[in-house]
Amino acid sequence: MLKLVFVLSFGYWVVAVLALALLAPSKVRFMWTETLSQIHLANTGVGLVLWLFTRGGKKSAAVLDAVDALSVVGICMGWALMVGAAIPLPPSPSC
Repeated sequence: MLKLVFVLSFGYWVVAVLALALLAPSKVRFMWTETLSQIHLANTGVGLVLWLFTRGGKKSAAVLDAVDALSVVGICMGWALMVGAAIPLPPSPSC
């Protein structure tokens, strides 16, 4: 499951970078500097690290349960942060 999350998330990011490179090359740098992209890459990295951890060697059921819980909570929090970063803040009232 973590492999699928990583492959889909990183694949989406690569496709977005390639599309931006073709359609608006001057904007590609934003794929590294924008908060939304940074959260996306961090979340993708969490999926990669947890996937690599689970595939290396034999793990106990307790460890796998903990990794499962951590991955669900961590990755969902990352997706929630991505949504929050994409929503513009309302203008503040003037004094």
